[in-house]
Amino acid sequence: MILASIKCNITSTSGKLPSIILVYWSPVFLYALFIFLFSSRPVPSGIPEIFFLDKLLHIIEYAVLGLLLIRSFENSRFPQSFKARSILSVLIAAAYGLSDEIHQHFVPSREASIYDLLADAIGAFLGVLAYITFTSGNSRDLNP
Repeated sequence: MILASIKCNITSTSGKLPSIILVYWSPVFLYALFIFLFSSRPVPSGIPEIFFLDKLLHIIEYAVLGLLLIRSFENSRFPQSFKARSILSVLIAAAYGLSDEIHQHFVPSREASIYDLLADAIGAFLGVLAYITFTSGNSRDLNP
């Protein structure tokens, strides 16, 4: 299993851990909070349901989360391999999407949807892919 092979290397010999948390990880947590708060609100009445538009919004929303996660993992250098950081970013974003769908099941006028979860996972993957593309593969260990 991939997660079992991940080695933890988050120790900071240069004392940069607090700045890494503040600069790179706080946006992840703030954005996750934004997703939670936004999905806690009932859907306003009178808005027409457009299936593909809703899924596109989920893809964009979770692409941002996936991008923020891979950015944080890259700058934390945790886990040690780039491939593990990429996979972990997608898995965490998708798991958060699952928890959000469960949460929405209990919100009036909202519902849990497997299609939304699929859109969330696709978005997370695309966010990680965008990070890799736009950083031109500048990871120090892109080729494991």
